[in-house]
Formats: sequence, C-alpha cells, structure tokens
Amino acid sequence: MRKVGICLWLLACGPKDPGALATPAPASTPAPVDAATFTLRLDPAELTLDAAAGTATLRPGGGVQQETYEVYVFDLASLTAIGGPPAAPIDVVVDLGPAVETQWAPLDPTLPSPDDGFTFITRTGRFVRKAP
Repeated sequence: MRKVGICLWLLACGPKDPGALATPAPASTPAPVDAATFTLRLDPAELTLDAAAGTATLRPGGGVQQETYEVYVFDLASLTAIGGPPAAPIDVVVDLGPAVETQWAPLDPTLPSPDDGFTFITRTGRFVRKAP
C-alpha cells in the first residue's frame, strides 16, 4: 500500500517529464550569505574523515534505509580548527553552499530500492564553531 501511495503522490506532485527524475537537478540555493549558516548535530558515528581528500563527510541517518539521504561534505581543516572530531555528538554551526540533488538506482532490479531510485542531497561547506 505504501508503494502505491508514493507512486500516486509522485504522479500528482512530481515532475511532468519522467526523464527528469533520472538526471541530477540542483535544488534551490540559499539567498543571502547569512541564510547559509545552519546548526547541525555532529555525531562521530555518522562522520567519515578522508585525510587524502581533505574532507569530513557527515551522513545523518545514513545507517537507516530510506528514500532520501542528506550528505554534507566539509573541509577537514575547518573541523580541525574547531577542535577536531568530537568523542560524543555535539551541535556545530556550519556554512553551507547550494544543494545538489542526484538520483541513483541499483543496476540489479531485484535489489530493494524505491521505484525512482535513491535521492542524495549533497551540500558542501565548512565548520564555523561549536554551537553554544
């Protein structure tokens, strides 16, 4: 029943061109600079550090199977500037750039996945400070 409901919602509210779901589409960009500053929960279990690339990737809820995933890619130097990776979850203030939305579906159609594939919303940015 859930699959039917999602399909009906996509037919009513989704893009009119079915091919539009298969191509990456940029999401809306934040308007003023101060609108791009957010507070995020930084959980060390959801954080992946890549010293070679100089990035810290945060995937909130990445361990739970869902239709849409948020991915945040930060500059590793900015994480070091606020004290490095935390030992326990903390709130941090971050500056984020525009969101980029991509679709992905497994090549094997028998694998479990949403009808239109998985959606990844990726934003890049930097850590500003620990939230008060």
